[in-house]
Amino acid sequence: MAIMLPIIQGICAEQRRPMSKFIYPFMIMSMAFSGLLPLGGNAASYIANNTIIEQLGGVGEFTYFTNMIVKIPFTIVYAAIALTIGLKIAPDKGNIPQLASAQQAAADAVAKAEGRNNRRGPKPLTELQKKLALIIFFGTIIGVVASALLGIPTWYASCLGAFIMTVSGVLSDREAIQAGATPIIFLFVGTLPLATAITKTGSDQVLSDLFSTITGGMSPFLVMLSMYLVTMTLTQFLQNSTVSNIFRMLATVIAVTNGYNATAMFLAATQGTGNCFLMPTTNTNANMLYEAGGYTMGEWAKQGLIYSVAGIIVFCIYIPILFPLV
Repeated sequence: MAIMLPIIQGICAEQRRPMSKFIYPFMIMSMAFSGLLPLGGNAASYIANNTIIEQLGGVGEFTYFTNMIVKIPFTIVYAAIALTIGLKIAPDKGNIPQLASAQQAAADAVAKAEGRNNRRGPKPLTELQKKLALIIFFGTIIGVVASALLGIPTWYASCLGAFIMTVSGVLSDREAIQAGATPIIFLFVGTLPLATAITKTGSDQVLSDLFSTITGGMSPFLVMLSMYLVTMTLTQFLQNSTVSNIFRMLATVIAVTNGYNATAMFLAATQGTGNCFLMPTTNTNANMLYEAGGYTMGEWAKQGLIYSVAGIIVFCIYIPILFPLV
């Protein structure tokens, strides 16, 4: 989003179009395709999900391709709405950017991306290193996918690719360290002790009893929908990553205690937190784009309503069939 925002600003300036007509649909497209492919930081997410579920006494059913399979229909629906109805309902605020400021913003973004923003840039690669980087990149992707299909841990291929990248000089040791997804690693490592604490203190039984009291007598479908709607509501007012990290564990605890499919409840919680379109407070990207588009809270919520409803419908039709609660 940070890279594309100046480009959109430049296009709007060139074509004399208001930013407000494109910023929200652009955000939806970015969110729809984010994390679709199991590559980069998403490659090992299934391992983290299974570890959390197993730590809480359940059976993790996530595979290398599960997140992609889950996300495909949501991506298609959100993208289709953004490119059609979304563009029509986006308000025209008349906020056409000036060409000079747009060009400067684009230049600043390029300078930052190239490492020339008030610091020494990286050492240029030779032609051989550029070709080698492409070979290693695609070779690693093939290796990760093949490992997943053969039942081999996918991090083997990832680590080998990173090792060759560094030894060959394509990346320096400093660049390799900086490229590591340390926030994801610390988030995962910090989550496991919390999962252990929930089970050892007896909190799992308390939380499960409370949820069972609220949803007593409901069908498995309504139990999943209830978890989805609770997390969807909370994420409008809190950071969706925070809600996801808490409720994916709570959902697992409830599932394990009641004999439900832990993966189904886990997905109900995470997909609910992904339905974060009604308020610009759900994540930092939405906050940034809210300001760039010049929207009011009402205009933001009006645009987000159609995506929220679509997300609920896709969830109700697709996820309970893919992963039944019972």
